[in-house]
Amino acid sequence: MDQSFKSIPLKFFHRLENTKCDIYLRLSEEKYVKIVNTGDIVSDDVLKNFENKNIAYFYVTKDAFTQIGQELTPLSEPPKSKVVLPDHGELNQLLTSFGVNQLTCSEVSKTYEKILTDTSKYEKISSLLGSMVYSKKRFIYDHSYLVGVISVELAKKSDWGVGATKEKMTMAALMHDLRLPEDLATMADTNELSPNVTISVRQAHLKHADMIAQELQHEPSIPDDVVKIVKDHHNLLNPHLSRLSMVFIVAHEFVTRMYNYQLTSAMAQQALRDVKTFFQGSDFDKYVEQLESIINQ
Repeated sequence: MDQSFKSIPLKFFHRLENTKCDIYLRLSEEKYVKIVNTGDIVSDDVLKNFENKNIAYFYVTKDAFTQIGQELTPLSEPPKSKVVLPDHGELNQLLTSFGVNQLTCSEVSKTYEKILTDTSKYEKISSLLGSMVYSKKRFIYDHSYLVGVISVELAKKSDWGVGATKEKMTMAALMHDLRLPEDLATMADTNELSPNVTISVRQAHLKHADMIAQELQHEPSIPDDVVKIVKDHHNLLNPHLSRLSMVFIVAHEFVTRMYNYQLTSAMAQQALRDVKTFFQGSDFDKYVEQLESIINQ
């Protein structure tokens, strides 16, 4: 094989939102033909078409391999054992400092453990979860945990927010940003209605939500309600949002606002005021009032 090219199993390209480099097909030991340009989106249908032709590998240049290989390698092997959660001590201190019940924090942590156990048999989702949990920056995981706890605390304010509902909210929180790049995740004001959001950023967020929702649809352990929450969590303009999605969106917005204030507990009231202003006069008001009852208690 030409040493200027590196092979990558075709199946790994199912995990890419778009290509980060040109992709080649090998015709012979020394002949390669470019089939995909940098930045192109390769659909699952196209990949399956190649797979049906018994093509198991694509090729990239040696120079490009370093970049694309770093993106694929963490996902290329299933975890050797169940993913181990990080310590939630500091996050729990923050949550309880502005009114969240410690019991809710414990419930979410235990549910996270259960989810990781239940999904460990499914290679794709388990690999994605492992990549998020073990990320050096850990922004996405911490953000997801905070959203999960606030979502469950909000759901418990309603008579339907018990049992399986709490588990669904927790699962959606754990998985909703699995396909979101870290740099995009750290951007503030990322909601559908915010005037500060550019069209490209809004589209990127909606796209990542659609992408992970589509993947979760094929995982037998993921309930349909969880898929819907994940799909809708940036789509505030959807007129058919479920109450679970609405609770999740309010919790997500509050956590986003808290990050705007560097997760300073003293700024929880200001973050709440921001949320109230953002949702004022909308169908979300009921859940914002419930959030206020938590933060003010």
